[in-house]
Amino acid sequence: MEPPLPPRYFGNATFRVTAESTSGELVSKPFGYASGGCNSVQEFPHLWMRQRSFYGNPNLEITSWARLPIYGADFGWGREIYMGPGAIGYDGKVFVFPGQGLEGTLLGALRLQVRHIDAFQKFFYEDI
Repeated sequence: MEPPLPPRYFGNATFRVTAESTSGELVSKPFGYASGGCNSVQEFPHLWMRQRSFYGNPNLEITSWARLPIYGADFGWGREIYMGPGAIGYDGKVFVFPGQGLEGTLLGALRLQVRHIDAFQKFFYEDI
């Protein structure tokens, strides 16, 4: 990446990829030519990630539900006991959401591989 991210980078990094063609190519070639260009764009993130030092995903992606009014829905069974993500799809995904009860309380749900838990705890409790 130019310029490269600094060591121990923390924050958002978005990669935008664009399929390019000329109007002449689009008009003169079969319709599938354009969709082929779009499909090739989908390969970029996968190929790019494999070539980088962080292959294996030591990243955190944090999604905040902190301001969502997630409590109080009654579907006929009474008040909820717990509300949070039903599943966390991949390693390094974090959800932050309001706790029930004490105002301002936040809960977090995090998915990590077992081998990364000790390092995460050290980072979270000692290094931040």
